[in-house]
Amino acid sequence: MTDLPAGLQIRIDAAPDDPHWDEFLEQVPGGHHVQSSMWARVKATVGFRADRVIAERDGQIVAGAQILSRPVSRLGRVGYLANGPIAAPSESTAAAAVLNGVETVAREQRIRHLTVQPPVGAAQPFQGDERTYRPASVYVTPGATIMLDLTDDIDSILAAMQRKTRYNIRVSARKGILVRSGSADDLGLYHQMLVETAKRQGFTPFPREYFDEMWRALSPGGHLRMAVAEHEGSPISAQLAVAFGGTVVNKLSVWSGSEGARRPNEAIQWSTMQWAKENGYASYDLEGISPEAAHLLLDGKSLPDSFDQTVTSFKLGFGGQVVVAPAPREYLYNRAARWAFTELYPRVRSRRVVKRFVKRLRTGSPR
Repeated sequence: MTDLPAGLQIRIDAAPDDPHWDEFLEQVPGGHHVQSSMWARVKATVGFRADRVIAERDGQIVAGAQILSRPVSRLGRVGYLANGPIAAPSESTAAAAVLNGVETVAREQRIRHLTVQPPVGAAQPFQGDERTYRPASVYVTPGATIMLDLTDDIDSILAAMQRKTRYNIRVSARKGILVRSGSADDLGLYHQMLVETAKRQGFTPFPREYFDEMWRALSPGGHLRMAVAEHEGSPISAQLAVAFGGTVVNKLSVWSGSEGARRPNEAIQWSTMQWAKENGYASYDLEGISPEAAHLLLDGKSLPDSFDQTVTSFKLGFGGQVVVAPAPREYLYNRAARWAFTELYPRVRSRRVVKRFVKRLRTGSPR
């Protein structure tokens, strides 16, 4: 590693659980659950290994990053670093030092391709020409999202929504939709709805054990909430939301495909927003909208008709602030792979099947 800022020490850790690191993430601005050791346990169910590069000063964590990687052949691994490196506000130079440690991990673990996406609001850790990180075309966290401020009173939050969304929330109540908190006993039901949702939307769902481990890793500390929307006792839709730091994230909502006129999906989002506010969380992350739509809106432009009746339009109905994530960067440690990505990949990367394959290769995400 290069010379470190005075008093800073770097250590590398691959322990399955790291409560001190997780506690730091919950307290530092920009800390995110996907950087936690709890989340690493979840990703291990689909073949990922976690390595953490942690910067300490006087025995206290001040910065760090968690790399997730998995083997793709006998030649090596691919990896990604989502929402990191993360550093305390007073440790702006530590993120670059952590990135040096990340590169050490990549060499030691034979990670041939690494994607790094810094957290929202953080300074880019890439410095100077000596770093050979290229702009990446595939995000490893949502490229854009909508954040709701839950510090407003509940009537103001409701009033800030689009009129149609407010109407649909009231329709769900009039038509008998009730939302209850779920438990581990509902994971089978949840996964069944996920499979049905995946068929409609054309993606490959994570296996059941992924969600079993999510419950085991996150639920004991109060970091996971399941909500189930029912009509006359029959489940219609469900949601898993992650509560971490001051934010509740709409991790994955699923729908059976029935009783859509009763608006169960609006009801479940509204229920979790209320739950988050009642439990003292400051913000609600709807977790992912179209980056194209986000840029149009931030430029003050209207969305084209192609966005009508989409997941993006559904989420926009709840109001909130459109947020665009920092651009990801990638580095290929293998010269042949670097040539292929530089010369060949640009010719085919716009194809949908290629985008889906590359994202799954990097992150294990089915979407």
